[in-house]
Amino acid sequence: MGAADTTNAVDFMVKRDDWRQCRFIPQAVESELQVGQVLFRVDRFAFTANNISYALAGDMLGYWRFFPTAEGWGRLPVMGFGDVIRSNHIAVPEGERVFGFFPMSTHLVVQADRVSPQQFVDASPHRGEFAPVYRQYSRVSGDPLYEAQYEDQFMLLWGLFLTSFLVDDLVAENGFFGARSFVLASASSKTAIALAFLLSERSRGRVIGLTSGDGEVVNALHHQLGDNVKYSRTPSRASGTAIRPDPHASSSVGRPWSAAYFASSR
Repeated sequence: MGAADTTNAVDFMVKRDDWRQCRFIPQAVESELQVGQVLFRVDRFAFTANNISYALAGDMLGYWRFFPTAEGWGRLPVMGFGDVIRSNHIAVPEGERVFGFFPMSTHLVVQADRVSPQQFVDASPHRGEFAPVYRQYSRVSGDPLYEAQYEDQFMLLWGLFLTSFLVDDLVAENGFFGARSFVLASASSKTAIALAFLLSERSRGRVIGLTSGDGEVVNALHHQLGDNVKYSRTPSRASGTAIRPDPHASSSVGRPWSAAYFASSR
């Protein structure tokens, strides 16, 4: 284990019922780590509209419980990179760099478990209720795709690309639900952009993007999107222009057209 001096840390906290109220709170990290614990210095993280959705659904989906703090306050989860500056786990050396969920803080203590050359998870009791993907820390030393110059892009896109990948996999496993076209709401969002890419790679059919703006971002992805339609111009069921009627679709599910719908605001 490293030197047993106290580490000065800072937490950024948000009032859970009034996000306009924020504060920086100095903290002192305990000098002695318990067996299996690891102390990270948070190096960098991405902060996007997706993190605001964590605050919005913080109580319902448990995001505020990732990193508990004072009553009525919360620490938003963010995706980023951190470095191990102190370790009491034999398989996690000091100097290790990882990618995963961190609080908006300068430091974080985790209980390293299920350690492999590629990753480990935080087994702290307060995070035990969450899926492993939310507790996982990927070791850059064991990631063959890691390149330091692309850390910014990785922080911004990895989490939502994973969401897109899971949607694409679900659609493919279910035979595309019989769809021959795909309508993506919020087409300029990162999730929709990644999903458009994955669907276009399958060459299954047209990928149609719905957007409320001027569509500059979507137009830049014209090779992935067959059409870019503003919400104000979205055709009705009867018009059959952007949403093509399909007489073979099952009326029992209430979708008599050949498009599958996927909405995202992230």
